[in-house]
Formats: sequence, structure tokens, C-alpha cells
Amino acid sequence: MTSDIDRRQILRAGAALAATTLLGPLATPARASTAHPPISLYAGSWNWKGGKRSFVQYAFDPETGTLTELRHVTDSYSVGSVTIDARTRTLYLADEDDHQPDFRVGGGGTIAPFRIDPATGDLTALPVQRAFGANPSMMAVDPSGKFMVVSIHGSGDPLTKIVERVPHVYDIAIDMPESSINLFPLNADGTVAAPVDVFHTKPQDPAENQRVSHPHCVVFAPDADFFISCDKGRDVIYSMRIDAQKGRLVQAAAPFRFEAGAMPRYARFNPDHGLVYVNFERANEIAVLRYDSTGRLERVGQAPVVPEALLDKIPLGGHFEQQDMRLHPNGRFLYSVARGSRDYMQGGKRHYEHGFDGVSVFGIDPETGMLSPLQTLELEAHWPRGCALSPDGRFLIVPCLYSDEILTLAVAEDGTLSQVSRVAQNAAANVTFLSL
Repeated sequence: MTSDIDRRQILRAGAALAATTLLGPLATPARASTAHPPISLYAGSWNWKGGKRSFVQYAFDPETGTLTELRHVTDSYSVGSVTIDARTRTLYLADEDDHQPDFRVGGGGTIAPFRIDPATGDLTALPVQRAFGANPSMMAVDPSGKFMVVSIHGSGDPLTKIVERVPHVYDIAIDMPESSINLFPLNADGTVAAPVDVFHTKPQDPAENQRVSHPHCVVFAPDADFFISCDKGRDVIYSMRIDAQKGRLVQAAAPFRFEAGAMPRYARFNPDHGLVYVNFERANEIAVLRYDSTGRLERVGQAPVVPEALLDKIPLGGHFEQQDMRLHPNGRFLYSVARGSRDYMQGGKRHYEHGFDGVSVFGIDPETGMLSPLQTLELEAHWPRGCALSPDGRFLIVPCLYSDEILTLAVAEDGTLSQVSRVAQNAAANVTFLSL
């Protein structure tokens, strides 16, 4: 574990250069477009510290960026993430929970699939599969459509174990719950079969200081036969591939390690430059890694996320966290959502001490793929949790967990952002556009 001073030093690394923009009056989109019908957008809520479970379908107007609620799909799940497989017209929802209904305590979360009506975006529930772990964080369907990989974040609650060191001499040992990357076959109808392999990420070496593993994202390389997963507990990225014949997970390359306490969280591939961008839950930077066809990673650059003044606004007892991250469809811009704040429950109510909440915008060099800070947009909202770009790249949608709303931001020609509209949703945590 790193000290508060160490973490502050990590936060400040490269913090200069990024420009700050305070969220002003509502803006209009930067450029006009021809008329298009509404697009379905799905928004999940997270039952974290007083939030309510829900999963909602909206109609997104591609002309104005406004959202109109169509229907509540379900209130049964704490939605950690969503992924869509266009081949089987199936939406998958990760129920990020420690417990299952048929267990008093424990049992982990679930993967809930839904059949998509391509004409309306309406969803029909399919049989649910256990995630085989606590708090399934993210899912990804492999390029063949035959398998799904799921990152199991695990619980942060330690376990107390009684061990017998020598006969009749006992001691107390502290252990942590399992974390893993799980492999599930997908049936032809899109339903999820029982897992066929589990890659355990919990440290086995007693000499390793970081005993907690928290795999977060899983994402397949678009132009190579491997996927990566960021483990924010161990500060590593795993490079993995699927042996389809044996139904097994195989390490494609040695794990790539960051400095202790950085906590890598999301990764986005830029195949045009053979790069992958990684953001962090503690480090104030985006790391730029080069990858090859074998899954080997090499650090080649970085860019600061927020300027020094914003770090100084973090309230006492609070911390800095980058949340979701998206690459623009035109390949010219990268967006990373972040917050610097403190949240807690008191008297059964949620409390939030605002330092800053916002979105950082980066330009991508067309020759090298390296990042340059363009804008840090401060939001008048609490805990932006996720983000998604509209299919044409004209709008960025940002759900905000603690201010119970979803923001629509217009994307200008130069990649910078301005707010267009907002809609209320309790504990909004993630958003996904329908793409078939």
C-alpha cells in the first residue's frame, strides 16, 4: 500500500499543461447533420451507497443530443457494465454485486443477457448465468463470437482465517477474497454457458506486497489474437489469449507492471498506431503503451489528465479517480472522465464533498498517436461515472452517479466539449448506445 503522500506525488506527476474550462451555459452542437431517426441508448444504475438499481432505455436524438426515457427495463440489477454482440443481437449486463438471491451472503454477481429487437431496441430477458465471482466488472465477447471473458473485481473485505502453524499451535491470518478472469462459452442463441476456465489473479507469492487483486477492464485487441485486462489492485496489465480448441485462457505475454499505487483501470486500443491508452484510478496521467501481435506491451509515453490547481481542490479525506475513457470514431481525440472528491453515507443519506468533476480531452497526433491535453471541462455534477460517444461522434454522454443525472455534451470540430442537456436518473453509472 502507498501512503497519502506517495499517492499525492503520483497524482501530481505531469499535472501541468492541461487547460481548464468551467461548464458554462447550455450549448448547441458544433455542426449540423442530416435528419436521422432516434437511437436507443441504455443506462444502468449502481446501488452504491444509497443508489437504486435500475436499467433504462432512452431514445437519443442524434440531431440535438437530447434523451427521452422510453421504458424501465428492470430494477433487478446493479449494473456494472454493458456489452452488445451484434451477431446474435444480444445485450449482456454485468450485475456488479457480492451476493446472489439464492445465497444468504456471498455467491457473487451475475451475467444477465437480453434479446434485442433490432427495430425498436426493446429487450427480452434470457436465462441468467452466475458470474462465478464477486462484483463482475466488465465483459468482452471474443472476435469469433464463441466466448465471453469477464473480469471479477472481487470484494475489498478481508477474511480472517485461523491457521495451524504446527500441531496444536494456532495463529490468525488475514486473507483476501478471490479475483479472477473467467471464460464462458456462448451458445448460438446468445445465452451464456457455464464457465470452462478461470484465471486466478490473486497474488500467490508471499513476498508480493500488494495482496489485493482487482481486475477491471477486459478488451480485445482489434487487430491481434489477444486481450488485455487492467488489474488495479496489483498495478499490472495481463495480456491473455483464448485457446479455442481447449477452451482455456493462456497468458500471451508477461504482465506489464506500473508503479505501485497507480491503479490502472480502463484501456482503449488505437490500432492505427499500434498503441493502447490506459487511465488510472490514482495516477494523474494517461499512459501510452505500444503493443505487438504477441500481446507484449511497452511504455512509450504519457500525458497529464488534470492541471495542478484541480488537484489542490480535492477535499480532505477525498481522492482522485479516473473513470471511463473513450476514443473518438475519427481517431483524433481521446476523452477520460475523472473526479476528485469525497463521498460517504451519514444518517442513511448520501453525502458528496465536491472538489472537481469533469472530462479531460486529448488530441491524438496523426503521425505518432501521442497525446496532447486540449481541455479539462469542469462539470456542475457529482461523480461522473462512465461515458459513451454517439455513433457519429457529435456527442459525449456522461452519467453522474451522485447527482443522479445523465449529461449530454456536444463535441466541437476541434474535439472540445460543451454541455447541451441533462436528464434525471438515480445513481446513473454507465451508458451504452445500441449498435447492430
